[in-house]
Amino acid sequence: GTGLNSLGETISLMKVAMSLNLEKFLIMPPAFYKYSDEDVFNFYNKLVEATPKAKIILYNFEKLSSFLFTPEFVKKLVVDFPQNIVGVKDSSYNLFQNLKIKNFLIFPGTEAKLLDGLKLGCSGTISAVTQVTHSLARKVFDDFEKKKEQSHNEKLIAVRKTFDKHNLISALHSYFSVKEIKFKNILPPLVLLNDKDKKDLI
Repeated sequence: GTGLNSLGETISLMKVAMSLNLEKFLIMPPAFYKYSDEDVFNFYNKLVEATPKAKIILYNFEKLSSFLFTPEFVKKLVVDFPQNIVGVKDSSYNLFQNLKIKNFLIFPGTEAKLLDGLKLGCSGTISAVTQVTHSLARKVFDDFEKKKEQSHNEKLIAVRKTFDKHNLISALHSYFSVKEIKFKNILPPLVLLNDKDKKDLI
């Protein structure tokens, strides 16, 4: 994830990553401007010009960026940058059910929509909470691929919904801090969950 509010810093971070043989980047538009489709097109155009070998996964999360990707706009980006715009993480959930582009990766941003997404042709999920739910999510994915009866999806959704009751990053740090003290380190303005919420989460 290299989407920073500064275009220049985003390009610099991508170049450093590419020097280390990383080539796929999850990038949200800058998070504090109001802008149009044309403005966002220009943003990604500059990224492609500066890093022409990069593969970019769009990050659709209106709640954070104030910009909502539409299916029509995603299609325009893919048509204009077919070698660079290769997928989308859909955390606004307005794309994964109706966006159809050949050889284009679509990832709902929550495990709770993993199975529904797979049924619609999505590629999987991108979610911070899979640091906890990875084995459940993998089982759901594998059972879908092997056309087996689903036995773990309800539990996967329930665990995700438990984390969704809190700030996700605070909840993840609080969860992992039970076994590893280093996770008590968290940068302001985020804080660890209070004792009651932590107990409820666990």
